[in-house]
Amino acid sequence: MNSKTRAANKLAPASARYSGSLATRVAASLLGVLTCFTIPACKQASDASITAEHAQKATQKSTAHAKGEDKLVQQAASSYRQRIQQAASEHVANAKRMQEAKVLDMGEVTQREQLESNREVVRKFLASNEALKSLLANEEAAFMEELVNLNVPPARIKSELNTFQSVIRGKAASIRMRETEQRIGDLLLGALDFLDRIWGEWNYNKEYSQVQFSPPGALSKYNEFMEAIEVASKEQKELQQ
Repeated sequence: MNSKTRAANKLAPASARYSGSLATRVAASLLGVLTCFTIPACKQASDASITAEHAQKATQKSTAHAKGEDKLVQQAASSYRQRIQQAASEHVANAKRMQEAKVLDMGEVTQREQLESNREVVRKFLASNEALKSLLANEEAAFMEELVNLNVPPARIKSELNTFQSVIRGKAASIRMRETEQRIGDLLLGALDFLDRIWGEWNYNKEYSQVQFSPPGALSKYNEFMEAIEVASKEQKELQQ
C-alpha cells in the first residue's frame, strides 16, 4: 500500500514587527496660590519673595518627580518590547529547527527513539509559540507587570493603562498565526504518536520516498493528518500575505 505521506514542513518563521511607543508623556505642573495672611503693616516686603521662592522650588521638585516617572515608564516599555522580541526570536529559532529536522521524513528513522527526538523538536516549537501568543494576547498585563516591577506609583500605572495602545502591528493576524501554528504542531505530534503506536507495522520505501503501512486503515488515518496539516499550512500562508 503506497501513498505520498511526507509532510510539507515549510513553516514560515514568526515575526512581529513593533512600532510606536507604550509610554505616554504626562506633563506635570504645580499651580502655586500665594496668600498673605499677615496683617501688620510692618511686614517686610522680602517675605513675598521668600514665599515665591518656596513655591518655585516646590514646582521644580514636582516637575523632577514627573520626569523621574516618565523615565521609569519608558524603561518599562523598553523591557516589555524586549520580552516580545526575545519570545519572537526564540520561536523563529524553534521553527527553523523544526524545518531542518523534517520531523515527518521517515527516510532516516531506523530506531523508535528517533520518533521521540522529533516529538521533542515539535514540543519546543509549540512551547515557544504559546509563550509568544500569551504575550501578544495579554500585552497590557505584561506592560503593567513591568511598571510594577519598577515601582511606578499606582496612580501613574492607572494613567498609563488607560492610554495603553498595542505596539503590535497586525495583532489580530499575529494571534491567528499563532493559533494556526499550534494546530500544525499538534497535528505533527499526532502523526508521530501514530507512527510510534504502530511501530514495526510500517516501513519507509526509499525507492518511492514513501511510508508503507501494513495494518488496515492505517494509511487512511495517516493521510488524515497530512491533509489537515496541508489545510493549516495554506491558512498560514494566507495570513502571511
